[in-house]
Amino acid sequence: MLSVDDLATLTQETVLNTRPSTEDIEKYKAAFAPMVARHFTPDESQRFAAGKSAREADMIAFKELVEKAMANGDPASPLARQVAERYRAIGLAISGGDRALLAKIKAFRREAQADPKLSGLMFLSPQMQAFIDQAMAHLR
Repeated sequence: MLSVDDLATLTQETVLNTRPSTEDIEKYKAAFAPMVARHFTPDESQRFAAGKSAREADMIAFKELVEKAMANGDPASPLARQVAERYRAIGLAISGGDRALLAKIKAFRREAQADPKLSGLMFLSPQMQAFIDQAMAHLR
């Protein structure tokens, strides 16, 4: 099950590249708990947590790629295409190829990024996600 502790830890480690304090973990746990419960069954939470844990290093490298592509500024560039393709591959890997779970993960992400209290806690900033969404549109 994707515990709120796991989500808070992963978010903070990837945003700050440091391990959060126990106090911070508890704050993030409380912040995300209602949303986790709304979006995922216990089984889905467990599968999502396992997928995220397995892809943590990929996500850190991915974030660096997104930053480079954003600096380029063109969501239709070859570098942005790489971002879109990797984003798709990571999403499928994290969800275990379960498209229904992937849809729930996307809904969770959208809701969290729309919430001013939670958006700063997410792995990707709203600006990064907007760039990725634009790059994804060029894949279609």
